[in-house]
Amino acid sequence: MVGIRDIAAHLNVSVASVSRALNNQPYVNEELRQRVVECAKLLGYQPKQSGRSLRQGMSKTIGFMIETHPTLTSNIDLFLMSIFDGVQTVMRRHALNLVVLPCSADEDPVEYLRSVVERRFVDALILSATRPNDKRVALLAKEGMPFITLGRTGSRDKQPWIDLDFESFADQSVDRLYRTGNRRIAIMVPAGPLNFGQITLAGYKRALAKREIGFDPALVAHVRLDEASAANACGTLLSNTDPPTGIILINEALASGVYTCLRQANLVPGRDVEIVSLEDGRLRSLPSPLTRFRFATHDIGIALGESLLSLMPAFAEHYTGTEFQRLWQFDIVEPVDLNDED
Repeated sequence: MVGIRDIAAHLNVSVASVSRALNNQPYVNEELRQRVVECAKLLGYQPKQSGRSLRQGMSKTIGFMIETHPTLTSNIDLFLMSIFDGVQTVMRRHALNLVVLPCSADEDPVEYLRSVVERRFVDALILSATRPNDKRVALLAKEGMPFITLGRTGSRDKQPWIDLDFESFADQSVDRLYRTGNRRIAIMVPAGPLNFGQITLAGYKRALAKREIGFDPALVAHVRLDEASAANACGTLLSNTDPPTGIILINEALASGVYTCLRQANLVPGRDVEIVSLEDGRLRSLPSPLTRFRFATHDIGIALGESLLSLMPAFAEHYTGTEFQRLWQFDIVEPVDLNDED
C-alpha cells in the first residue's frame, strides 16, 4: 500500500510537506501542492479513512498521550483527570473525540508515539511528561501533525506548549521561607528526566544564590510522587547534621508523607518545619498549615484544547489570537494560624 512516505521519497520532499499538501493546509507552495496531488494519483495513493484530516470531517479524534510509569502514576489521578475534563470541554464544542493514549513503563515513548502517528487514527496530539529535549516533538514536527505539549521542552523554540511557571514557584517559595528566617531550605523534586523537575531545581538554585544562600545537594530529595517516597526522603533530610527548617514540595501528594514523617519525629508541620507546596485539590483537606501555590487544572485543560485547535486549519478561525506558548501563573494561598501542639 502506497503511503505519504512513498510520495515524499518519490518527490524528494519532506513527509510533513506531503501531509500538509494532501490535507489542504496553509503555507504550502501551490506548485508543490499540485505535484503532490499528481504524484499521489500516479502512485495510486488511497488515504486511510482514519487518517483524513479534521477539515474533511473524518477522524475527528484528538489524542492525549500520558505515561503510566510508576514514578508518574500517583500524579495522574486528580491532576490529569481535571486536565482531561478541561480539554474535553473544548472538544465538545466541535463534536470532537478525546482519547487517552497510555504509554506503559516498558515502552519507549518515542516508538509508542511513532506507532500512533503511523496509524493515523488521531488528527492532533497533546503530549505530557515532557523531557528537556523531547524527541517526540521532532517526530511530530517532521510528520506534520498538529500538537501541543503540557510542559516545555528545549528541543524547538517555536513548538506550542502550556506550562506552569515553575521558576516563579521556586523563587517565591524560597523567598517566603527566607523572609521568615529560614536558611536551611530543602526541596523535593521528581526523580528522573522530567523537565518540570529540572526547571524547578534550576530555579531553586538561582533563588538561593540571589539571597546569598549556599546550595547544599544534601537538601535536594529526588522522589517518586507519592506519600511513601516523601516520608522516606523527609527522614533522610531530618537526619542531616544541619537539617532543614523549611521544605518545598513540587507535588501536593508529597505533603501527607512529609507530615507523617515530621510527626513521627515529634516535629510540628508549620511550626518546627515550614512547608510550601503546589496544590491541585488534595491539600485542602489537610489540617496542618502551609503555604500553597494553587492553579486551576480545568482551566489549563481548556487552554490546551483551544491552543491546539488554533493550530488546525479547520478550527483556527474560532481561536484567532490564542496563545500557543504560555506560562501559567499560580494563586498563593496563605497558611492559617497555627495553634500550638504539644
